[in-house]
Amino acid sequence: MVTEKIRLRWEITTPSTNQDYYAIDDITITGMPEEGISTFDWGTRPLNENPFVVSAPGSATPYSQDGVKIFLSKTSAAGVNMTESLVTTRFQSPKQSLSLVQTGATNTNGTDIQIQFNEPVSDLSFTLFDVDRVGGQFLDRLVITGVNAFGGTVALSRNKVQTTTMNGFTTANGVVGQSVSDVPANSTEGNVKVTFSEEVVRVVIRYLNSDAGSGQQGIAINNLSWRKLVTISPLPVTLVSFKGALQNGAVKLSWSTASEIDNDKFVIERSQDGKIFKAIGEVKGKGTTNLLNTYSFADKNPVNGTNYYRLKQMDFNGEFEYSKTIALNLEMAATSSVYPTLASSEITVKLGTTGEKTNVLVTDMTGKQVTLVERVTDQQLVLPVHQLKSGIYFVTIQGDMQKETIRFVKQ
Repeated sequence: MVTEKIRLRWEITTPSTNQDYYAIDDITITGMPEEGISTFDWGTRPLNENPFVVSAPGSATPYSQDGVKIFLSKTSAAGVNMTESLVTTRFQSPKQSLSLVQTGATNTNGTDIQIQFNEPVSDLSFTLFDVDRVGGQFLDRLVITGVNAFGGTVALSRNKVQTTTMNGFTTANGVVGQSVSDVPANSTEGNVKVTFSEEVVRVVIRYLNSDAGSGQQGIAINNLSWRKLVTISPLPVTLVSFKGALQNGAVKLSWSTASEIDNDKFVIERSQDGKIFKAIGEVKGKGTTNLLNTYSFADKNPVNGTNYYRLKQMDFNGEFEYSKTIALNLEMAATSSVYPTLASSEITVKLGTTGEKTNVLVTDMTGKQVTLVERVTDQQLVLPVHQLKSGIYFVTIQGDMQKETIRFVKQ
């Protein structure tokens, strides 16, 4: 859904007495562009794969997404043992994520997980699963720090960290579980989404335990997303306008450009149904220029009825693109005629257009064909009608540029 404005409305009714009630604190609205985002998905990796081996620093075949290489490493403090660091579905199955389980961590000693990129990435975002607490065993505490291309620290900001009731943001650049019961591993209530507002080349996640105990604790890192660098190439031609007007039975097309790059020519195309177009002329382009240029073309043989036009702009290398389509309706007087209109033995068809693609068709009231003459090149055609039954008939003159239908009566 794309919208410019979002309106939220809620009502809270409280009793007259001073009782507990629900209230709304922070509201966070997030959006994701439909394009321009790169995502490294753990679901593309084999189950039980160890990323710290497969994509370790110096690996010849590290993880890669849209040209960005990803390296992972971890270091545990003395007395801390990371018992699991694999791609699993332990957290929020069937989703795959990087599962991290450790024992022996304290409030100061834990495991540092580093995610390194071979080039700076913008708006790096990822979700941590199962950040919570079990009293007497663990209280998950994560200190998350970004590093930019110059070695500077990129700190997290409060509005870039989405937490739940089971965890919260700390002023120490990280998140921590709350003093509540353990969150089931398959629940989203333990999730924390982190986004860096500045470019980073490295992220360090220090995984600690702020509980007095030092039992087994586990979290997971979900997919990594960042804004893809999209190079926008200038359009070969910036078309400012394209319009048409009727002038003395012809159609004058005019258009203008604000700039052109390697513009060879414009091919003018016309259609009678708005679907099948045919070229009817060309106008030379200006090559490369930043000046305003105007062009025109006259279609001296428009068809009777609606004429659809479009421009096919072609570069010197053969590449092309189309303009929008415009339509003009031209009601012309018939240029062909049939006489006599009350006939007994023959009719004379006077054609306003002839050529290789001009056909003369005679049909009855039901549309059934009774006579067909193809490729008419003469301006006048005599057709016998004595064999026809009495009634109304139609003569259709169909050419490449025009179609006319004229009625006559067979006595």
